[in-house]
Amino acid sequence: MFAVCRLFGCEVKRAMRFFPVEVVGLKKTYLCWSGVIGLLFCICFLSGCLLPQEDANAPFLVAAVLPTSGEDRQTAKLFRAGIEAAVSEYQGEVAVKVLFFDSGDGGRNAFKVTSDAVNQFNIGAVFCGYHSSEAMAAKAALAGRNIPLVIPLATNDRIGQGLGNDIFMMSFSDSIQARAIAYYLRCERRFTQIAVMSNLDENSIYGRDLAQSIGEHFFRFNGAVVKKVGFHESDKDFTLPIREMLMSSPQAVVVPAFPPAAGRILRQLRQMGFHGLIVGTDSWRGAEYFQEEKEFLGDNLFTTGYDRNAETPENQRFKRLAERRKFEVADASAMAYDAMTLLGYAIARDRYNVAGNLAGITHYQGVSGRRLRDSAGRSAKSVYFKQLRRAPDGKSVIERTIRSVEPQVILAGLSLQNE
Repeated sequence: MFAVCRLFGCEVKRAMRFFPVEVVGLKKTYLCWSGVIGLLFCICFLSGCLLPQEDANAPFLVAAVLPTSGEDRQTAKLFRAGIEAAVSEYQGEVAVKVLFFDSGDGGRNAFKVTSDAVNQFNIGAVFCGYHSSEAMAAKAALAGRNIPLVIPLATNDRIGQGLGNDIFMMSFSDSIQARAIAYYLRCERRFTQIAVMSNLDENSIYGRDLAQSIGEHFFRFNGAVVKKVGFHESDKDFTLPIREMLMSSPQAVVVPAFPPAAGRILRQLRQMGFHGLIVGTDSWRGAEYFQEEKEFLGDNLFTTGYDRNAETPENQRFKRLAERRKFEVADASAMAYDAMTLLGYAIARDRYNVAGNLAGITHYQGVSGRRLRDSAGRSAKSVYFKQLRRAPDGKSVIERTIRSVEPQVILAGLSLQNE
């Protein structure tokens, strides 16, 4: 930089020789000014002011970092279907090109893949986040880059900390989910003691934090966590932790696990004589993952961010779109559709202020329900409570929504308020 400044200063010095002005101390003056002008030139050059500007008509590039290999490939397929369905409906309002990248089994390569994507391409936004650990890795890769990260399904509260408006979470947070579950258990079912299972896997930020949060919120509602045990998703036999829990006589057991582990735990709880309420979280996904457990369901519920049976105009339209484009209507496709729809809106409004435009969305009624943001910057989304039940013919497992908690209630702190 110093060399460029000196070079530019010399050019200014030569140019000033042609000025027909005689000033005392001119030599000192123009050398001073030449240095200042040279420095300004360097600043402008390095900041891109004097470089060719990005073509505003060029497609806005979005990197979709999805776990397309491994156990989560079906979910990644649903994400992709929702993304492409939303982009298909932009109708020329905004030119967006989505580049798809594989984050690996369980999203374990999300950091490297995200870093490589933004280094190799002029990426304007990143779409990533089925697992919370995957979203955290993408967040770390984008630190200091001023590239917004859109997260369709991951819910861990730590994801949204530290990057301000550059993080946009479509789903509810785990603290909101935990509070809703704790309120339901204590205030509606009148339970006073529960047991909680906590995922001990190294990368399971979601399972550990959510188990902790549910216990804390239940305690605030004057309930007691009589036992907390650990497990690993890869375990086949949960006899020891289940036996340890049942010795404490809980009225409900909270299981923030992913399928197929969630199904194995549910089955073994029933086989070992537990007849109380088994509580799942949004990680349970839906009835299609519990078809082998139809004989062991009993009293259960789980949370979700999407009610596929909702009669809203938005959901009915989404179902028709899914039928036309031949993809499955599910939590992942619906949440991806909503997230990508909002991203398209933010890009169309101003492609150079996407993060700010996303943060400015205060009300959205979408396929997956309602999303609100209050004047304090707090966001909340509809939380649905579902129940697994045997179909009338007894041959399959179905799900039904038993209630919902709307974001205006959450933000107002009404039925979920403990203080």
